[in-house]
Amino acid sequence: MNQQHKHRSYVLLDEGATVYVPGLELLPATARSNQVVTIYMTQDLAQMTDAYGPEKMKVMVSNLNNQFFGKVNSLDTAKFISELVGREDKLIHSTSAGKSQGGGGGRGSHSSNLSTSYQERSLVRVQDAIGLQQGEFIGQTVETERTFFQGVISRADATQERFPLHPVATFGTGEEDGGAALSAVVQENYRRVQQQIKETVALQVNTLAGGLEGDR
Repeated sequence: MNQQHKHRSYVLLDEGATVYVPGLELLPATARSNQVVTIYMTQDLAQMTDAYGPEKMKVMVSNLNNQFFGKVNSLDTAKFISELVGREDKLIHSTSAGKSQGGGGGRGSHSSNLSTSYQERSLVRVQDAIGLQQGEFIGQTVETERTFFQGVISRADATQERFPLHPVATFGTGEEDGGAALSAVVQENYRRVQQQIKETVALQVNTLAGGLEGDR
């Protein structure tokens, strides 16, 4: 797959931190030029750190251009999201009030001052990342007008179709050996899969066939 002039493809790893793949942290960068998309999903960055170590985790995250973060429970991951989005200067208004006493028992005076200043604040606070609701995400995208985003993925257009669950298979009856019935079903399934593989392979053009024949 990760070769030039191949078909476009993608690698999808759900719960990716549970599977250790040597060199995976470099795959998104090297495979991108070969039209291979890497989709890596994990519950938390802490799982990636545990599987690959902190340095490789950072390399892998930096090589993933488009990043989506949902609700997290790890403080470290929440800090990472906050630092990823960055900070900006915000105009802060502050008001101070004072009171002075008059001499000789006279009435005092009141005064107030309004001051403005710019202070650097996080665009996404740590508590914002931890408090995300279901379906709400913070992230970054490339080649878009806005690099960072925060929004809710709507499921209003999701299909309302419901698919019935098939009954759980049972093997054997009172008059039949359950082990023998199970073995027969497994063998039949094996033959069916094998036949489907042969039919699928037959549909594909073997681009290596000419080279192999010429080498003989």
